[in-house]
Amino acid sequence: MKIPKIVVVLDGGLVQDIYTDTPVEVVTLDFDVESADNDELLRVPGIGESTPKAGKDGLANPACPGIRGDVEVDKEWVETVFEKVTDFLGKD
Repeated sequence: MKIPKIVVVLDGGLVQDIYTDTPVEVVTLDFDVESADNDELLRVPGIGESTPKAGKDGLANPACPGIRGDVEVDKEWVETVFEKVTDFLGKD
């Protein structure tokens, strides 16, 4: 089974674009919940206070931008990015 390659473009800590070499759906979650209202948060299953990546009590804000079906499929560009990052990191 081929593993999809996904490039997530951030600017100022926010997801701006997502590119992939094959169609996928992506869910984005923001665990920085200090300034969010309770009605903007959901509890993420399997994530609790002991998980360093999680917000308090496993709460996350899914509205950033949530489920992304508008992921751009650009196989050639994604492959080029993966090659350049792999070379930069010195990994085979």
